[in-house]
Amino acid sequence: MKSHKLTALLLALLLLVPFTTSDAYASTLDQQVLKEIKEVIAERYVDEIVIDELNGNTPEEVFQQLDQHSSYYSPQVFSSMMERLSGEYVGIGVYTHEVDGKFFITDTIEDSPSWKAGIKSGDEIISVDGENVEGWTSQQVAERVRGPEGTKVNLVIKRIGQEKMLKFTLTRAYITVKTVNYEVINDIGYLNITQFNENTYKNTVKALGEFRKKNIDKVIIDVRDNPGGILDEVVMIARLFVKRGPIIHIEYKNETVTHMSYLSKPFFNNVVVLTNEDSASASEVLAASIQDSKTGVVVGKKTYGKGSVQRVYPLRNGGGFKLTEARYLSPNKRIIDGVGVKPNYEVERLPHHVDLDNLVNAMIVEDLYMGAESSNVWAYQQRLKSIGYTITDEAGYLGLSTMEALKTFAKDEKLPEPVALSTNLQKTIINVFWQRINSTEYDKQLNFAIDYLNNIKVQNISK
Repeated sequence: MKSHKLTALLLALLLLVPFTTSDAYASTLDQQVLKEIKEVIAERYVDEIVIDELNGNTPEEVFQQLDQHSSYYSPQVFSSMMERLSGEYVGIGVYTHEVDGKFFITDTIEDSPSWKAGIKSGDEIISVDGENVEGWTSQQVAERVRGPEGTKVNLVIKRIGQEKMLKFTLTRAYITVKTVNYEVINDIGYLNITQFNENTYKNTVKALGEFRKKNIDKVIIDVRDNPGGILDEVVMIARLFVKRGPIIHIEYKNETVTHMSYLSKPFFNNVVVLTNEDSASASEVLAASIQDSKTGVVVGKKTYGKGSVQRVYPLRNGGGFKLTEARYLSPNKRIIDGVGVKPNYEVERLPHHVDLDNLVNAMIVEDLYMGAESSNVWAYQQRLKSIGYTITDEAGYLGLSTMEALKTFAKDEKLPEPVALSTNLQKTIINVFWQRINSTEYDKQLNFAIDYLNNIKVQNISK
Protein backbone atom coordinates (compact mmCIF):
# COMPACT_ATOMS: atom_id res chain seq x y z
CA MET A 1 0.00 0.00 0.00
CA LYS A 2 1.26 3.45 -0.88
CA SER A 3 2.29 5.93 1.77
CA HIS A 4 0.53 9.29 1.77
CA LYS A 5 1.17 12.53 3.59
CA LEU A 6 -2.55 12.88 4.17
CA THR A 7 -3.70 11.12 7.32
CA ALA A 8 -7.20 9.78 7.83
CA LEU A 9 -8.87 10.56 11.09
CA LEU A 10 -9.74 7.45 13.07
CA LEU A 11 -13.33 8.11 12.15
CA ALA A 12 -15.52 6.13 9.80
CA LEU A 13 -18.86 7.77 9.11
CA LEU A 14 -22.33 6.43 8.48
CA LEU A 15 -23.98 9.81 8.09
CA LEU A 16 -26.54 11.10 5.62
CA VAL A 17 -26.54 14.84 6.38
CA PRO A 18 -24.46 16.82 3.87
CA PHE A 19 -22.38 19.72 5.12
CA THR A 20 -22.42 22.53 2.62
CA THR A 21 -20.60 25.80 2.34
CA SER A 22 -22.04 29.12 1.27
CA ASP A 23 -18.89 29.90 -0.72
CA ALA A 24 -19.80 30.70 -4.32
CA TYR A 25 -16.28 30.20 -5.60
CA ALA A 26 -13.98 27.22 -6.08
CA SER A 27 -11.34 26.54 -3.45
CA THR A 28 -7.67 26.97 -4.25
CA LEU A 29 -5.32 24.29 -2.94
CA ASP A 30 -1.61 23.72 -3.30
CA GLN A 31 -1.23 21.45 -6.34
CA GLN A 32 0.84 18.98 -4.31
CA VAL A 33 -2.01 18.63 -1.81
CA LEU A 34 -4.49 18.20 -4.64
CA LYS A 35 -2.24 15.49 -6.11
CA GLU A 36 -2.18 13.70 -2.74
CA ILE A 37 -5.99 13.87 -2.56
CA LYS A 38 -6.24 12.26 -6.00
CA GLU A 39 -3.84 9.50 -4.93
CA VAL A 40 -5.98 8.73 -1.86
CA ILE A 41 -9.12 8.62 -4.01
CA ALA A 42 -7.53 6.30 -6.56
CA GLU A 43 -6.36 3.93 -3.83
CA ARG A 44 -9.25 3.96 -1.37
CA TYR A 45 -12.43 5.00 -3.17
CA VAL A 46 -15.03 2.24 -3.05
CA ASP A 47 -15.17 1.84 -6.83
CA GLU A 48 -12.24 1.34 -9.19
CA ILE A 49 -10.98 4.65 -10.51
CA VAL A 50 -7.82 5.61 -12.39
CA ILE A 51 -5.95 8.63 -11.07
CA ASP A 52 -5.50 10.01 -14.58
CA GLU A 53 -9.29 10.11 -14.91
CA LEU A 54 -9.60 12.53 -11.98
CA ASN A 55 -9.60 15.74 -13.92
CA GLY A 56 -9.87 19.16 -12.34
CA ASN A 57 -7.71 21.86 -10.80
CA THR A 58 -9.87 22.44 -7.71
CA PRO A 59 -11.11 19.97 -5.08
CA GLU A 60 -14.71 20.75 -6.02
CA GLU A 61 -14.05 19.71 -9.63
CA VAL A 62 -12.40 16.48 -8.48
CA PHE A 63 -15.15 15.45 -6.06
CA GLN A 64 -17.91 16.15 -8.57
CA GLN A 65 -16.69 13.00 -10.34
CA LEU A 66 -17.41 10.81 -7.28
CA ASP A 67 -20.59 9.77 -5.47
CA GLN A 68 -22.83 12.26 -3.67
CA HIS A 69 -21.45 11.36 -0.21
CA SER A 70 -17.82 12.18 -1.07
CA SER A 71 -17.12 15.88 -0.57
CA TYR A 72 -14.48 18.54 -0.02
CA TYR A 73 -15.06 21.01 2.84
CA SER A 74 -13.70 24.50 3.37
CA PRO A 75 -11.98 25.12 6.74
CA GLN A 76 -15.11 26.72 8.23
CA VAL A 77 -17.45 23.93 7.16
CA PHE A 78 -14.96 21.19 8.11
CA SER A 79 -14.64 22.69 11.58
CA SER A 80 -18.42 22.73 11.96
CA MET A 81 -18.66 19.12 10.82
CA MET A 82 -16.05 17.94 13.32
CA GLU A 83 -17.79 19.86 16.11
CA ARG A 84 -21.05 18.14 15.24
CA LEU A 85 -19.44 14.71 15.25
CA SER A 86 -17.64 15.36 18.53
CA GLY A 87 -20.89 16.60 20.08
CA GLU A 88 -19.16 19.59 21.69
CA TYR A 89 -18.56 23.21 20.72
CA VAL A 90 -18.31 26.68 22.25
CA GLY A 91 -21.38 28.85 21.79
CA ILE A 92 -24.72 29.75 23.33
CA GLY A 93 -26.66 26.55 22.52
CA VAL A 94 -29.23 27.51 19.88
CA TYR A 95 -30.49 25.89 16.70
CA THR A 96 -31.52 28.31 13.96
CA HIS A 97 -33.11 28.20 10.53
CA GLU A 98 -33.42 30.79 7.78
CA VAL A 99 -36.74 31.82 6.23
CA ASP A 100 -36.73 34.49 3.52
CA GLY A 101 -33.53 36.03 4.81
CA LYS A 102 -34.66 36.04 8.44
CA PHE A 103 -33.10 33.87 11.16
CA PHE A 104 -35.30 32.13 13.69
CA ILE A 105 -34.50 30.09 16.79
CA THR A 106 -35.90 26.58 16.36
CA ASP A 107 -34.73 25.23 19.71
CA THR A 108 -32.33 25.78 22.60
CA ILE A 109 -30.14 23.17 24.27
CA GLU A 110 -31.03 22.44 27.87
CA ASP A 111 -28.73 24.11 30.43
CA SER A 112 -27.03 26.18 27.71
CA PRO A 113 -26.59 29.98 28.04
CA SER A 114 -29.53 30.62 25.69
CA TRP A 115 -31.78 28.19 27.58
CA LYS A 116 -30.92 29.75 30.94
CA ALA A 117 -31.51 33.26 29.56
CA GLY A 118 -35.01 32.40 28.38
CA ILE A 119 -34.55 32.53 24.62
CA LYS A 120 -37.42 30.63 23.01
CA SER A 121 -38.31 28.73 19.88
CA GLY A 122 -39.75 31.16 17.33
CA ASP A 123 -37.60 34.11 18.42
CA GLU A 124 -36.10 36.04 15.50
CA ILE A 125 -32.48 37.19 15.63
CA ILE A 126 -32.34 40.87 14.62
CA SER A 127 -28.72 41.73 15.43
CA VAL A 128 -25.52 40.24 16.81
CA ASP A 129 -23.16 42.55 18.73
CA GLY A 130 -24.91 45.61 17.35
CA GLU A 131 -24.82 44.53 13.69
CA ASN A 132 -28.08 43.85 11.88
CA VAL A 133 -28.11 40.32 10.39
CA GLU A 134 -30.03 41.37 7.27
CA GLY A 135 -28.18 40.07 4.25
CA TRP A 136 -26.09 37.61 6.25
CA THR A 137 -25.80 33.89 5.50
CA SER A 138 -26.54 31.13 8.00
CA GLN A 139 -22.81 30.47 8.22
CA GLN A 140 -22.12 34.12 9.07
CA VAL A 141 -24.72 34.12 11.83
CA ALA A 142 -23.26 30.94 13.32
CA GLU A 143 -19.70 32.26 13.19
CA ARG A 144 -20.63 35.55 14.86
CA VAL A 145 -22.67 33.91 17.62
CA ARG A 146 -19.85 31.50 18.44
CA GLY A 147 -16.51 32.50 19.92
CA PRO A 148 -14.01 31.73 22.69
CA GLU A 149 -15.28 30.28 25.95
CA GLY A 150 -16.09 32.94 28.55
CA THR A 151 -16.55 35.79 26.07
CA LYS A 152 -19.87 37.62 25.68
CA VAL A 153 -22.20 38.07 22.73
CA ASN A 154 -25.10 40.53 22.53
CA LEU A 155 -28.32 39.56 20.74
CA VAL A 156 -31.38 41.59 19.89
CA ILE A 157 -34.42 39.34 19.56
CA LYS A 158 -37.90 39.92 18.15
CA ARG A 159 -40.55 37.80 19.84
CA ILE A 160 -44.04 37.14 18.52
CA GLY A 161 -46.67 39.04 20.49
CA GLN A 162 -44.25 41.57 21.96
CA GLU A 163 -43.77 45.03 20.48
CA LYS A 164 -40.44 45.81 22.15
CA MET A 165 -37.26 44.12 21.07
CA LEU A 166 -35.58 41.89 23.65
CA LYS A 167 -31.89 42.30 24.44
CA PHE A 168 -29.71 39.45 25.73
CA THR A 169 -26.06 39.43 26.80
CA LEU A 170 -24.86 35.83 26.87
CA THR A 171 -21.56 34.31 27.98
CA ARG A 172 -20.31 31.66 25.59
CA ALA A 173 -19.67 28.23 27.09
CA TYR A 174 -18.88 24.66 26.09
CA ILE A 175 -22.04 23.04 24.77
CA THR A 176 -22.55 19.28 24.78
CA VAL A 177 -25.09 18.26 22.17
CA LYS A 178 -27.55 15.83 23.69
CA THR A 179 -28.18 12.92 21.33
CA VAL A 180 -29.77 10.50 23.80
CA ASN A 181 -33.04 11.08 25.63
CA TYR A 182 -34.78 8.47 27.71
CA GLU A 183 -37.80 7.88 29.93
CA VAL A 184 -40.03 5.08 31.15
CA ILE A 185 -43.45 4.76 29.48
CA ASN A 186 -45.86 2.13 30.81
CA ASP A 187 -42.99 0.08 32.30
CA ILE A 188 -41.17 0.21 28.95
CA GLY A 189 -37.81 1.90 28.50
CA TYR A 190 -38.01 4.54 25.76
CA LEU A 191 -34.63 5.44 24.22
CA ASN A 192 -34.50 8.24 21.63
CA ILE A 193 -31.20 8.52 19.72
CA THR A 194 -31.03 11.60 17.49
CA GLN A 195 -27.51 11.05 16.09
CA PHE A 196 -24.45 8.86 16.68
CA ASN A 197 -21.69 11.24 17.81
CA GLU A 198 -18.75 10.67 20.17
CA ASN A 199 -20.98 10.89 23.26
CA THR A 200 -23.84 8.68 22.11
CA TYR A 201 -22.54 5.29 23.29
CA LYS A 202 -21.68 6.40 26.83
CA ASN A 203 -25.04 8.17 27.20
CA THR A 204 -26.84 5.09 25.89
CA VAL A 205 -25.06 2.96 28.49
CA LYS A 206 -26.20 5.41 31.16
CA ALA A 207 -29.81 5.23 29.98
CA LEU A 208 -29.85 1.43 29.80
CA GLY A 209 -28.31 1.28 33.28
CA GLU A 210 -31.26 3.29 34.60
CA PHE A 211 -33.67 0.89 32.89
CA ARG A 212 -31.99 -2.14 34.42
CA LYS A 213 -32.10 -0.60 37.91
CA LYS A 214 -35.88 -0.54 37.48
CA ASN A 215 -35.95 -4.16 36.23
CA ILE A 216 -37.18 -3.08 32.81
CA ASP A 217 -36.66 -5.67 30.07
CA LYS A 218 -38.69 -4.04 27.30
CA VAL A 219 -37.10 -1.25 25.27
CA ILE A 220 -38.19 0.99 22.41
CA ILE A 221 -35.28 2.49 20.44
CA ASP A 222 -36.43 5.53 18.48
CA VAL A 223 -34.13 6.43 15.55
CA ARG A 224 -36.71 8.32 13.51
CA ASP A 225 -35.13 11.32 11.73
CA ASN A 226 -31.68 10.13 12.86
CA PRO A 227 -29.24 10.78 9.97
CA GLY A 228 -26.52 8.48 11.36
CA GLY A 229 -23.02 9.33 12.52
CA ILE A 230 -19.91 7.49 13.64
CA LEU A 231 -19.55 3.80 12.76
CA ASP A 232 -17.80 2.77 15.99
CA GLU A 233 -20.58 4.33 18.09
CA VAL A 234 -23.41 2.41 16.46
CA VAL A 235 -21.43 -0.86 16.53
CA MET A 236 -20.82 -0.50 20.27
CA ILE A 237 -24.48 0.32 20.86
CA ALA A 238 -25.61 -2.67 18.80
CA ARG A 239 -23.42 -4.89 20.99
CA LEU A 240 -25.61 -3.89 23.95
CA PHE A 241 -28.64 -5.49 22.29
CA VAL A 242 -27.70 -7.99 19.59
CA LYS A 243 -26.90 -11.55 20.60
CA ARG A 244 -23.68 -13.23 19.51
CA GLY A 245 -23.16 -12.91 15.77
CA PRO A 246 -22.52 -10.33 13.02
CA ILE A 247 -23.68 -6.73 13.33
CA ILE A 248 -22.52 -5.36 9.98
CA HIS A 249 -20.47 -6.52 6.99
CA ILE A 250 -18.39 -3.72 5.44
CA GLU A 251 -17.22 -4.31 1.88
CA TYR A 252 -14.13 -2.30 0.99
CA LYS A 253 -12.53 -2.38 -2.43
CA ASN A 254 -10.17 -5.21 -1.54
CA GLU A 255 -11.59 -6.79 1.62
CA THR A 256 -14.67 -7.36 3.74
CA VAL A 257 -14.66 -6.52 7.45
CA THR A 258 -17.34 -7.97 9.75
CA HIS A 259 -18.10 -6.34 13.10
CA MET A 260 -19.38 -8.88 15.62
CA SER A 261 -21.40 -8.93 18.81
CA TYR A 262 -20.15 -11.21 21.57
CA LEU A 263 -23.22 -10.94 23.79
CA SER A 264 -24.14 -14.43 24.96
CA LYS A 265 -27.39 -13.31 26.56
CA PRO A 266 -29.16 -10.05 25.63
CA PHE A 267 -29.82 -7.62 28.47
CA PHE A 268 -33.29 -6.91 27.11
CA ASN A 269 -35.64 -9.62 25.89
CA ASN A 270 -38.10 -7.42 24.05
CA VAL A 271 -36.95 -4.66 21.70
CA VAL A 272 -38.74 -2.48 19.14
CA VAL A 273 -36.90 -0.06 16.82
CA LEU A 274 -38.92 2.89 15.50
CA THR A 275 -37.89 4.10 12.02
CA ASN A 276 -39.09 6.47 9.34
CA GLU A 277 -38.04 7.61 5.88
CA ASP A 278 -35.34 9.85 7.40
CA SER A 279 -33.71 7.14 9.51
CA ALA A 280 -30.44 6.75 7.65
CA SER A 281 -27.02 5.15 7.61
CA ALA A 282 -25.95 4.26 11.18
CA SER A 283 -29.63 4.20 12.16
CA GLU A 284 -30.20 1.59 9.49
CA VAL A 285 -27.29 -0.47 10.79
CA LEU A 286 -28.87 -0.61 14.24
CA ALA A 287 -32.34 -1.41 12.89
CA ALA A 288 -31.09 -4.10 10.51
CA SER A 289 -28.86 -5.76 13.11
CA ILE A 290 -31.71 -6.03 15.61
CA GLN A 291 -34.11 -7.23 12.92
CA ASP A 292 -31.80 -9.83 11.33
CA SER A 293 -30.67 -11.24 14.68
CA LYS A 294 -34.33 -11.49 15.78
CA THR A 295 -33.41 -9.49 18.85
CA GLY A 296 -36.49 -7.40 18.15
CA VAL A 297 -38.73 -5.95 15.45
CA VAL A 298 -38.79 -2.75 13.44
CA VAL A 299 -41.94 -0.59 13.47
CA GLY A 300 -42.71 2.47 11.36
CA LYS A 301 -41.73 3.24 7.76
CA LYS A 302 -39.01 1.97 5.44
CA THR A 303 -35.70 3.70 6.10
CA TYR A 304 -33.76 6.01 3.77
CA GLY A 305 -31.36 3.48 2.23
CA LYS A 306 -27.90 4.99 2.70
CA GLY A 307 -25.59 1.99 2.78
CA SER A 308 -22.13 3.45 2.28
CA VAL A 309 -19.24 4.24 4.62
CA GLN A 310 -17.12 7.39 4.49
CA ARG A 311 -13.78 8.26 6.09
CA VAL A 312 -12.68 11.78 7.02
CA TYR A 313 -9.35 13.31 6.02
CA PRO A 314 -8.03 16.64 7.39
CA LEU A 315 -5.96 18.97 5.21
CA ARG A 316 -3.17 21.36 6.11
CA ASN A 317 -5.31 24.40 5.19
CA GLY A 318 -7.79 23.52 7.95
CA GLY A 319 -10.29 22.04 5.53
CA GLY A 320 -10.83 18.40 4.78
CA PHE A 321 -12.71 15.86 2.76
CA LYS A 322 -15.00 12.89 3.19
CA LEU A 323 -14.50 9.86 0.95
CA THR A 324 -16.76 6.88 0.34
CA GLU A 325 -14.55 3.85 0.97
CA ALA A 326 -17.02 1.00 1.47
CA ARG A 327 -20.59 -0.23 1.32
CA TYR A 328 -22.20 -2.26 4.06
CA LEU A 329 -24.59 -5.17 4.33
CA SER A 330 -26.90 -6.28 7.14
CA PRO A 331 -25.99 -9.32 9.30
CA ASN A 332 -27.90 -11.52 6.85
CA LYS A 333 -26.04 -9.77 3.99
CA ARG A 334 -29.03 -7.78 2.83
CA ILE A 335 -28.25 -4.74 0.68
CA ILE A 336 -29.18 -1.46 2.41
CA ASP A 337 -27.90 1.09 -0.14
CA GLY A 338 -30.79 2.33 -2.24
CA VAL A 339 -33.12 -0.19 -0.60
CA GLY A 340 -33.47 0.68 3.09
CA VAL A 341 -34.74 -1.45 5.94
CA LYS A 342 -38.34 -2.57 5.60
CA PRO A 343 -40.18 -2.61 8.96
CA ASN A 344 -41.75 -5.76 10.32
CA TYR A 345 -44.84 -3.64 10.95
CA GLU A 346 -45.49 -0.66 8.68
CA VAL A 347 -47.34 2.04 10.63
CA GLU A 348 -48.06 5.69 9.82
CA ARG A 349 -46.72 8.28 12.25
CA LEU A 350 -49.87 10.44 12.55
CA PRO A 351 -53.63 9.81 12.48
CA HIS A 352 -55.15 9.86 9.00
CA HIS A 353 -56.89 13.21 9.56
CA VAL A 354 -53.56 15.01 10.08
CA ASP A 355 -51.99 15.95 6.74
CA LEU A 356 -48.69 17.75 7.33
CA ASP A 357 -47.70 17.49 3.66
CA ASN A 358 -50.51 19.84 2.63
CA LEU A 359 -50.41 22.10 5.66
CA VAL A 360 -50.69 25.78 4.67
CA ASN A 361 -48.12 28.09 6.28
CA ALA A 362 -49.70 29.95 9.23
CA MET A 363 -48.61 33.58 9.51
CA ILE A 364 -49.16 35.76 12.58
CA VAL A 365 -51.26 38.63 11.21
CA GLU A 366 -53.63 41.31 12.48
CA ASP A 367 -56.93 40.20 14.04
CA LEU A 368 -59.25 38.38 11.61
CA TYR A 369 -63.00 38.91 12.02
CA MET A 370 -66.14 37.12 10.87
CA GLY A 371 -66.37 37.19 7.10
CA ALA A 372 -62.59 37.26 6.57
CA GLU A 373 -61.43 35.08 3.71
CA SER A 374 -57.79 34.18 3.08
CA SER A 375 -55.25 31.37 2.98
CA ASN A 376 -54.28 32.34 6.51
CA VAL A 377 -57.81 31.57 7.74
CA TRP A 378 -57.50 28.18 6.03
CA ALA A 379 -54.17 27.59 7.79
CA TYR A 380 -55.78 27.98 11.23
CA GLN A 381 -58.82 25.96 10.19
CA GLN A 382 -56.47 23.13 9.21
CA ARG A 383 -54.74 23.19 12.58
CA LEU A 384 -57.97 23.31 14.56
CA LYS A 385 -59.48 20.42 12.56
CA SER A 386 -56.28 18.39 12.99
CA ILE A 387 -56.54 18.57 16.78
CA GLY A 388 -60.21 17.65 16.91
CA TYR A 389 -62.35 20.75 16.36
CA THR A 390 -65.25 20.57 13.91
CA ILE A 391 -65.39 23.19 11.15
CA THR A 392 -67.88 23.07 8.28
CA ASP A 393 -67.18 26.48 6.70
CA GLU A 394 -65.58 26.61 3.29
CA ALA A 395 -61.80 26.46 3.31
CA GLY A 396 -60.38 29.89 4.07
CA TYR A 397 -63.71 31.49 5.10
CA LEU A 398 -64.11 32.62 8.70
CA GLY A 399 -67.78 31.85 9.17
CA LEU A 400 -70.00 30.86 12.07
CA SER A 401 -68.64 27.31 12.28
CA THR A 402 -65.04 28.54 12.47
CA MET A 403 -65.95 31.11 15.13
CA GLU A 404 -67.66 28.42 17.23
CA ALA A 405 -64.53 26.28 16.97
CA LEU A 406 -62.42 29.26 18.08
CA LYS A 407 -64.67 29.80 21.09
CA THR A 408 -64.47 26.14 22.08
CA PHE A 409 -60.69 26.16 21.64
CA ALA A 410 -60.36 29.31 23.76
CA LYS A 411 -62.49 27.76 26.49
CA ASP A 412 -60.39 24.58 26.47
CA GLU A 413 -57.21 26.66 26.77
CA LYS A 414 -58.77 28.85 29.52
CA LEU A 415 -58.64 31.98 27.37
CA PRO A 416 -61.26 34.77 27.21
CA GLU A 417 -64.10 34.18 24.76
CA PRO A 418 -62.90 35.57 21.42
CA VAL A 419 -64.71 37.98 19.10
CA ALA A 420 -62.10 37.43 16.39
CA LEU A 421 -59.16 35.28 15.43
CA SER A 422 -56.78 37.54 17.33
CA THR A 423 -53.00 37.65 17.07
CA ASN A 424 -52.72 36.03 20.51
CA LEU A 425 -55.19 33.31 19.55
CA GLN A 426 -53.27 32.63 16.34
CA LYS A 427 -50.07 32.16 18.32
CA THR A 428 -51.81 29.86 20.82
CA ILE A 429 -53.31 27.70 18.04
CA ILE A 430 -49.88 27.23 16.48
CA ASN A 431 -48.28 26.27 19.81
CA VAL A 432 -51.07 23.89 20.85
CA PHE A 433 -51.14 22.30 17.40
CA TRP A 434 -47.43 21.41 17.48
CA GLN A 435 -47.62 20.27 21.10
CA ARG A 436 -50.47 17.93 20.19
CA ILE A 437 -48.84 16.70 16.98
CA ASN A 438 -45.65 15.86 18.88
CA SER A 439 -47.46 14.24 21.79
CA THR A 440 -47.57 10.53 22.58
CA GLU A 441 -51.31 10.61 21.96
CA TYR A 442 -50.81 11.39 18.26
CA ASP A 443 -47.78 9.14 17.75
CA LYS A 444 -49.31 6.01 16.21
CA GLN A 445 -45.93 4.33 15.73
CA LEU A 446 -44.96 4.75 19.38
CA ASN A 447 -48.37 3.57 20.59
CA PHE A 448 -48.17 0.54 18.29
CA ALA A 449 -44.76 -0.32 19.80
CA ILE A 450 -46.11 0.04 23.34
CA ASP A 451 -49.07 -2.22 22.58
CA TYR A 452 -46.80 -4.75 20.86
CA LEU A 453 -44.45 -4.98 23.85
CA ASN A 454 -47.37 -5.24 26.27
CA ASN A 455 -48.77 -8.16 24.25
CA ILE A 456 -51.85 -6.16 23.31
CA LYS A 457 -53.39 -7.32 20.05
CA VAL A 458 -52.08 -5.17 17.22
CA GLN A 459 -53.00 -4.99 13.56
CA ASN A 460 -50.38 -6.76 11.49
CA ILE A 461 -50.00 -4.36 8.60
CA SER A 462 -46.99 -5.57 6.67
CA LYS A 463 -45.33 -8.45 8.47
